Amino acid sequence: MKRTVTILISLLAAAAMLLSLSACGGQKGASADPLMQSLLEKLTANEEYAQWKATFNATTIEEKLDGNSIVFSAKGDEGVNGDFTFTLDGDYIVNTAAANDYSSYAFLMYLKDALADHYGMNSLLMSGYLAGLDAFGLENKYLLSETEGDQTVWKLYAASAWEMKELDDMYVNDAALEPYDALGEEEISLYVNAGKISAMAFGNADQLDLVVGEYGGNTDLSYQSIQTIVNKLQPRGAEAFTASVTALEETSGEGYAISNGIPDEVRNAHDFTPADGYSYVTVVFSSGESGNEDDSSEDSSENTQPTLTDFEGDYAADRCTVTVAAEGETDAKITVHWGSSATEAVEYTMHGAFNADTYRITYSDGEKKEVIYDENGDVVSETVVYSDGVGRLQFFNDGTMQWQDEQEADRLAGMTFEKLD
Repeated sequence: MKRTVTILISLLAAAAMLLSLSACGGQKGASADPLMQSLLEKLTANEEYAQWKATFNATTIEEKLDGNSIVFSAKGDEGVNGDFTFTLDGDYIVNTAAANDYSSYAFLMYLKDALADHYGMNSLLMSGYLAGLDAFGLENKYLLSETEGDQTVWKLYAASAWEMKELDDMYVNDAALEPYDALGEEEISLYVNAGKISAMAFGNADQLDLVVGEYGGNTDLSYQSIQTIVNKLQPRGAEAFTASVTALEETSGEGYAISNGIPDEVRNAHDFTPADGYSYVTVVFSSGESGNEDDSSEDSSENTQPTLTDFEGDYAADRCTVTVAAEGETDAKITVHWGSSATEAVEYTMHGAFNADTYRITYSDGEKKEVIYDENGDVVSETVVYSDGVGRLQFFNDGTMQWQDEQEADRLAGMTFEKLD
C-alpha cells in the first residue's frame, strides 16, 4: 500500500489532537490563585476546547481550581481515567505524567490557548514560535519537558506575555518539512507552522494549491517559506517558479500562478478559515495540457476517470465505519457509525457530490446524532447534535480514504480509513 501523507498542522497541534476528553464547568477552590482562576475561566469559554471535550464519553467529569492548581478528573467506561493536575510553580505551570503519555500534554496545549487569551497573545503564533524553536534548534524556555525513568515533567511558561524575539528569523525551513517527500499522484493535505508562518498545501504533483499566511503581513519570510516548500514538494511548474520568482507579487508563469490573499475557489475547495492577524498569499501549480504530443492522444483515449461506484463501500479506522453509497452518477450518501461502547455511539449522515477529477465527495448537510442502545441493540434514544456539518471525503488509489469535517477536525486529525473487502 502506498504511503499517504497525513495532515500536519504543527508539532504542537498534532500532539494536542491525540486525545479526546470531556469536562463540565469548573469550580473555584479556596485561596484560588488569580492567574489560574483566569486560565480556567478562559479555558472553559474556549469553543474549540468545548468541541474537543465533547468527543469523550465519561460517566463522571470534573474540572476545578484548587489554590494554585487546575485539576481535571475523568472517570469513564473507556478512554482516559484519573486526575490531571497543573500547578503554578514559580514562572511555570507544571504537570507530571507517565512517560510517553500525551494525555496531560494535550490538556496543557489548551492551557496554552487560555494563556494566550489571558495575556492578549495570538495562540497560533505561539504554536508557530514553539515549532520554529524546534525547527531552528534554538533554546526553548517557554515549553520544557524532562523525562526521567517512567515519568515526564511538562513546564509551560506563564509568568508574563512571551517575548518571542526570534520570530523575525523563523520561516518554514527544511527541518520543518522533514516528514514530507516530493509529490506523486497521491493527494496530500499539508499543514505546518514555523514562527510567523502558517502554511497549507493541498493536491498532488499535477495540481497543487499552496497557501502561506504570515502574521502581520507577508514579507520575505513568506517568500523563503514558499521557495522551501516548492523545492521540497516539487509540483509541476516548480522549476519555472524557482527560476523566475524572486519576490512575492501577483504574476503567473509556466505551470504556476501567484495571487495575494486566498482566491474564493481555493478557499471553498479546502474548507479552511483564515486565521486572525495573518495575511495570505496563494500559489496554484497546474500541469495544464503539457505532455508528449506524439502519444498523448492514444494515452488519453485509454485512460478513464473513476466513477463514484469505484469508491462505494465501507471504510474503517479505529471504531469508526464510514459507508459510501451511490444515489446517482455523482450523488452520494455517507453514513458513519462511531462506537464508544456497547450501548453508545455517534452516528453521522450526509449527502454530497462526487468530483471525478479530484476523487472527492464534498457535503454541507452533515447531521451528527448521539445514540443510546439497550442490551438487545435496539435504539433507546437519539439526540441530534447538529445538522449543518461541512466537509469532504478524499479517496486515494490505494483503497484508503481521509475524512475531513469542519466541526470534527480534532477528532479526525491523522486518521486514514481503509476500504473493507
